[in-house]
Amino acid sequence: MRIYLVYDKSHHDILREEGCNLMITYASLRGGIDAKLPKGFSSVMIDSGGFQQQTGTEKVGITPIFLNHKSYPRDFYKPLEWVRSYAFWLQRSLEKYPGIIDGYLNLDIMNNTNQTLENQAYMESEGLNPIPVWHPGEGDRVLDYYCSEYDYVALGGLVGEGKMGRHVIKHIFQRMVQEHPKTKFHILGMGITASTALRTFRPYSVDFSTWVNVYKFGHGLVWDKDGLLREKGLPQDVRDRIRVDKEFKSKLVREAIQKIKIYGERIEQMNDPHQIQMDWRV
Repeated sequence: MRIYLVYDKSHHDILREEGCNLMITYASLRGGIDAKLPKGFSSVMIDSGGFQQQTGTEKVGITPIFLNHKSYPRDFYKPLEWVRSYAFWLQRSLEKYPGIIDGYLNLDIMNNTNQTLENQAYMESEGLNPIPVWHPGEGDRVLDYYCSEYDYVALGGLVGEGKMGRHVIKHIFQRMVQEHPKTKFHILGMGITASTALRTFRPYSVDFSTWVNVYKFGHGLVWDKDGLLREKGLPQDVRDRIRVDKEFKSKLVREAIQKIKIYGERIEQMNDPHQIQMDWRV
């Protein structure tokens, strides 16, 4: 199971020193179509940033390269302009960074499968091979289509997996194993607490943003009785120290990243869906 950590510029050095694979969101890069990838990393997955654009959680808009002026409001950035800018940037970046970009996701549009498919087709017409993104709300037929046409498929919509329930996620994973055993799956934004589901389904790749919760929300990562990770709120005095002590914050961030890497190794070491090797108390 290949693990990518969502990039955060504020801890670039730690991510680089720990040899992390990165998940880069195009919408978060500064420079639009001239945006550069972070230096010092040899393995990168690219997300389109569609979620950030559609929810307004990203302040920097995708550069509308086919418009006559760059000062249009966010609402003017239509999906066609997003996908054109994204595709243009990818074409340039694939040439500029040979061997570094492992894959890149289609620009998926929430609650609009037709537009998502149009974006996929457009990018392919431009000579690109984006990984299609499926959401549970789109239905099984769309997933079946993707798996019949592509060997690598991403699953989105699991951010904050408690919203749909772990048993629902587990059911989705089991269906993937049973009906699409040859497809490589990437799980977008998987939470650490999805360990139970990972006992029965190990995707080809996943990405985590959980490591940033240490300093954003004061959440620590702890080992449970099975040697798997769980998120837990840190004591108030620790949270207070994180805000004022940069070295202490960096130490906790590095420990969180290291734990996620170990976590991935332990998932791989599971002998069967219900048992993990018990040599984890290190």
